[in-house]
Amino acid sequence: MKIGTLIKRIRKSKSLTQQQVANAMMITRPYLAKIENNHHQISSEKLTYILDYCNVNYDEFLFMKNDFKVSEKTGTYSEIIDMYVKNDFESVNKLKEHSQYKFEETQDIYYRHLVILCECIAMKFDIEKIPEFYRQELTEYLMSVNEWTYYELVLFNNFLYLFPPNTTMLLADNLIDRALKYKELKSDYEIIGMLLFNLINISFKIKNYKKIDIFLNVAKKLYSEQNRFFEQTMIKYYTGLRMILDKKEEGIELSRQALEVFKLLDHHDLYTFYEGRLHQLLKEME
Repeated sequence: MKIGTLIKRIRKSKSLTQQQVANAMMITRPYLAKIENNHHQISSEKLTYILDYCNVNYDEFLFMKNDFKVSEKTGTYSEIIDMYVKNDFESVNKLKEHSQYKFEETQDIYYRHLVILCECIAMKFDIEKIPEFYRQELTEYLMSVNEWTYYELVLFNNFLYLFPPNTTMLLADNLIDRALKYKELKSDYEIIGMLLFNLINISFKIKNYKKIDIFLNVAKKLYSEQNRFFEQTMIKYYTGLRMILDKKEEGIELSRQALEVFKLLDHHDLYTFYEGRLHQLLKEME
């Protein structure tokens, strides 16, 4: 759907006249009419203003512009995860071929990263099989971006366990900057939470206690609201593990309280995984 056509549709759905919107935007009604009829382009500043005036957020606008479907890029990541879970490697290979073609055609780095992801899935993320130049390419890209967007967060999460621990911790600095700078942007919370707790888990494995404390403190700042129940349970669990490292016995009880929550909510996979991690840590501390 063209932008002007969509603006007209949104305006009418909100029962607003052209004059009302034009007055709010401080433009003439004929000028707005040309925008709505796709005879005149609208600046990003004016588009932002009109969406705000009509109480429509940008994600909704993009969804409507794409004929009420998620974008190809957004949908593809969901599809490839589903392929991975189902061991549908034939579809993964077809997606890789399509992505390679799109990259050669457009030079859009997204498709190059998708090719790498398909290759890694085909190799079942076996570190020994995955070529070193893939890691290098991904590292160079992530290091080259001064201010991460949602895309870099997803990319980092997809390949998190591919990087050597030192590289992971270095890249995590960008994650922390993003998390704190955009902490009011609630749409990032799910992916940032996944990354933070995975990074805490890695930090425990490599015994980097300083990083554990940093990631936990960031998580506590982000997920202080009562409705962030899952994240708060994870914070309680990892806080308990951190206390165990300091030989504080109450840490065992705190972690077990978090595990009981997973059991009560029938999250058996989570309970089994994190109960095993607690047992392993207690064994290491003997």
